[in-house]
Amino acid sequence: MSAVSATSHGRPPARARIAQEPPDAGDARILRRTLAVLILGTLMSSIDTTVTNVALRSLERDLHSSVGDTQWVISGYLLALAAVIPVSGWLARRFGPRNVYTAALALFALSSGLCAVADSLGALVLCRVLQGMAGGLLSPIAQLIAAEVAGSERMGRTIGRIWMASSLGAVIGPSLGGVIVQGMGWRWIFLINVPIGLIATVAALRMLPETPARPPGRLDLTGLARLSVGVPLLVFALAQAEIGGSLTAIDVLAPLGGGVALLLDFARHAGRHRQPLLDLRLFRRRLFAAAAQCLFWINVAWNATLILLPLYLQEVRHASPALAGLLLAPQGAGTAASMWFSGGVKDRLRGARLAAAGVLGVVGTTILLAHLGPSCPYPVICLILFASGAFSGQAWVAATGASYAELSAEELSHASALVTSMMRLGQAFGAAFGAIVLQAALTAHRGAAPGTAYQAAFDWAAIAGVIALMMYLALARTIAVRRGRKPVYA
Repeated sequence: MSAVSATSHGRPPARARIAQEPPDAGDARILRRTLAVLILGTLMSSIDTTVTNVALRSLERDLHSSVGDTQWVISGYLLALAAVIPVSGWLARRFGPRNVYTAALALFALSSGLCAVADSLGALVLCRVLQGMAGGLLSPIAQLIAAEVAGSERMGRTIGRIWMASSLGAVIGPSLGGVIVQGMGWRWIFLINVPIGLIATVAALRMLPETPARPPGRLDLTGLARLSVGVPLLVFALAQAEIGGSLTAIDVLAPLGGGVALLLDFARHAGRHRQPLLDLRLFRRRLFAAAAQCLFWINVAWNATLILLPLYLQEVRHASPALAGLLLAPQGAGTAASMWFSGGVKDRLRGARLAAAGVLGVVGTTILLAHLGPSCPYPVICLILFASGAFSGQAWVAATGASYAELSAEELSHASALVTSMMRLGQAFGAAFGAIVLQAALTAHRGAAPGTAYQAAFDWAAIAGVIALMMYLALARTIAVRRGRKPVYA
């Protein structure tokens, strides 16, 4: 019986589940070395999602382009990143996770060097697309390798630390980019990746263990065509909504409609295809579906707040862009610290309940941010942001571990692509949601103090957090029900 048919009734056969103690998982040294390489690659990719945000003015001046055209330096990277995530699982099965991850690191280093020497905006955008393709492979393949090597008991902690690097990179990207652009010029934000990428590539070749080969099956070209166009269209529509602060503009509605139609068509196709590019039947598993919904909604709430914070600090508190970036650093530090330590909770039900408490903390800190006075001291803001980061990190670890908990080894490559896609779409929806509610609040409170509009926008972000809280409570209940049927780590 195939893994798919055996799992269609809600749980994989025992022989196919991820081993609790795979051969390499008992070797702490191998696990530490593997984690170090995976974190390095994920951190590079994550930093580059936001590091160019502060360089747009310099690019506009040096490459003689408009603001709208230079925006494609960011958009090209994000769209390419979204396009390759669906095929990452098949590539891992076909060529091996270790080989794909190493090749992605090498391509990332090469494309970064090409970005640094680009002499026109068109060349730079093309090189950023190559860089995004490499970056889009790093995160899901890193999760897949971590799940294979760590085993079920260490999985939550290990994958949580990879997402720690991803979250930290996105937060520190603007601050790092500002320092580099001001001190050395925009080309160095790409050039610095070259030696780091080469070191990471050599480290991957020498330190990453081989993982068991999985039957790749035939490449689902029809499904690939739908997803490689549909997902980027959806991300592009949400990016346009973020820029314009509206969902009703034609440049938002057209790609949004096209993306949704293609994704729905893929869902129909996947239900009929024997070996679809992404196995959507995993969503029939209550635990996987509940965890995926948690990851989507916590990213919506988190990224809505991330969009509002730097604007609030600059518009209401009159902080410079550099100071705003530095004030956001405690949030990244809180996320990193929480993700690093939260993985030590081995009891999945206790972890889910702590995660729900963490989401409640995210809601609480968001409400605090909404009602801060314009004279609130910066140290108090930094303390609130540190707490917000710590609460969110606590939430991510439990949901990520639960999403992989009851899958067979053959299903991990599908799961890593689905989990990464859910998180990326949550980030895109969150950023668009934050921009739209802010624009609506600014319109509704025209003539009032700027802080009034931001208060309303933060309140809406808190409402998104409440939805995430409901998802986490449902996850805890799902785990509790399943615990009644079998041991947590069976």
